[in-house]
Amino acid sequence: MTEDRIPELPKDSDPAWQYYFIYWPGDALEAPRGVARRCMVDGVVVKDSTLGQDGKWRPTSAIAMNDLAMYDNELVRISTEVALDQIKIWGSLRSEDEELS
Repeated sequence: MTEDRIPELPKDSDPAWQYYFIYWPGDALEAPRGVARRCMVDGVVVKDSTLGQDGKWRPTSAIAMNDLAMYDNELVRISTEVALDQIKIWGSLRSEDEELS
Protein backbone atom coordinates (compact mmCIF):
# COMPACT_ATOMS: atom_id res chain seq x y z
CA MET A 1 0.00 0.00 0.00
CA THR A 2 1.33 3.43 -0.86
CA GLU A 3 1.52 6.38 1.50
CA ASP A 4 -1.67 8.42 1.66
CA ARG A 5 -1.61 11.44 -0.66
CA ILE A 6 -4.22 14.13 -1.07
CA PRO A 7 -5.53 14.21 -4.64
CA GLU A 8 -4.56 17.28 -6.64
CA LEU A 9 -6.88 20.12 -5.67
CA PRO A 10 -7.95 23.17 -7.64
CA LYS A 11 -5.63 26.13 -6.96
CA ASP A 12 -8.39 28.19 -5.32
CA SER A 13 -9.46 25.43 -2.92
CA ASP A 14 -8.73 25.55 0.79
CA PRO A 15 -8.81 22.09 2.37
CA ALA A 16 -10.29 21.77 5.84
CA TRP A 17 -9.05 19.02 8.15
CA GLN A 18 -11.01 17.23 10.85
CA TYR A 19 -9.19 15.00 13.33
CA TYR A 20 -10.48 12.18 15.54
CA PHE A 21 -9.10 9.96 18.28
CA ILE A 22 -9.88 6.27 17.83
CA TYR A 23 -10.94 4.31 20.91
CA TRP A 24 -11.65 0.61 21.21
CA PRO A 25 -14.17 -0.61 23.80
CA GLY A 26 -12.70 -0.22 27.28
CA ASP A 27 -9.98 2.27 26.28
CA ALA A 28 -9.38 5.14 28.70
CA LEU A 29 -9.99 8.65 27.32
CA GLU A 30 -6.38 9.61 28.06
CA ALA A 31 -5.08 6.68 25.98
CA PRO A 32 -6.46 6.85 22.42
CA ARG A 33 -5.71 3.90 20.19
CA GLY A 34 -5.09 5.96 17.06
CA VAL A 35 -5.72 9.14 15.09
CA ALA A 36 -7.91 9.51 12.01
CA ARG A 37 -8.31 12.57 9.82
CA ARG A 38 -10.68 13.79 7.13
CA CYS A 39 -9.84 16.27 4.40
CA MET A 40 -12.78 18.27 3.04
CA VAL A 41 -12.89 20.87 0.28
CA ASP A 42 -15.99 23.03 -0.09
CA GLY A 43 -17.87 20.65 2.21
CA VAL A 44 -17.02 17.56 0.14
CA VAL A 45 -14.96 14.71 1.61
CA VAL A 46 -11.75 14.31 -0.37
CA LYS A 47 -9.83 11.76 1.72
CA ASP A 48 -10.06 9.91 5.04
CA SER A 49 -6.92 8.41 6.56
CA THR A 50 -5.50 6.93 9.75
CA LEU A 51 -1.99 7.25 11.13
CA GLY A 52 -0.08 3.97 11.13
CA GLN A 53 2.45 2.89 13.75
CA ASP A 54 5.15 3.73 11.22
CA GLY A 55 4.05 7.38 11.21
CA LYS A 56 2.50 7.28 7.73
CA TRP A 57 -1.07 8.22 6.83
CA ARG A 58 -3.06 5.52 5.03
CA PRO A 59 -6.55 5.51 3.50
CA THR A 60 -9.35 4.34 5.79
CA SER A 61 -13.10 3.82 5.76
CA ALA A 62 -13.38 4.26 9.55
CA ILE A 63 -14.80 7.80 9.46
CA ALA A 64 -17.31 6.99 6.70
CA MET A 65 -18.38 3.85 8.58
CA ASN A 66 -18.74 5.90 11.77
CA ASP A 67 -20.92 8.41 9.87
CA LEU A 68 -23.19 5.48 8.97
CA ALA A 69 -23.19 4.15 12.58
CA MET A 70 -21.46 0.99 11.30
CA TYR A 71 -18.08 1.40 13.01
CA ASP A 72 -17.43 -0.90 15.97
CA ASN A 73 -15.00 1.47 17.68
CA GLU A 74 -15.51 5.05 18.84
CA LEU A 75 -14.29 8.20 17.09
CA VAL A 76 -14.06 11.42 19.12
CA ARG A 77 -13.57 14.70 17.25
CA ILE A 78 -10.50 16.62 18.45
CA SER A 79 -8.82 19.88 17.54
CA THR A 80 -5.92 20.05 15.12
CA GLU A 81 -3.64 21.14 17.98
CA VAL A 82 -4.57 18.14 20.14
CA ALA A 83 -4.06 15.78 17.18
CA LEU A 84 -0.64 17.23 16.35
CA ASP A 85 0.44 17.09 20.01
CA GLN A 86 -0.51 13.39 20.23
CA ILE A 87 1.21 12.60 16.93
CA LYS A 88 4.37 14.30 18.22
CA ILE A 89 4.25 12.23 21.44
CA TRP A 90 3.84 8.99 19.48
CA GLY A 91 6.70 10.00 17.17
CA SER A 92 8.96 10.52 20.18
CA LEU A 93 8.00 7.14 21.62
CA ARG A 94 8.62 5.44 18.25
CA SER A 95 12.09 7.06 18.09
CA GLU A 96 12.90 5.83 21.59
CA ASP A 97 11.81 2.29 20.65
CA GLU A 98 14.03 2.37 17.55
CA GLU A 99 17.02 3.47 19.63
CA LEU A 100 16.51 0.57 22.05
CA SER A 101 16.35 -2.08 19.33
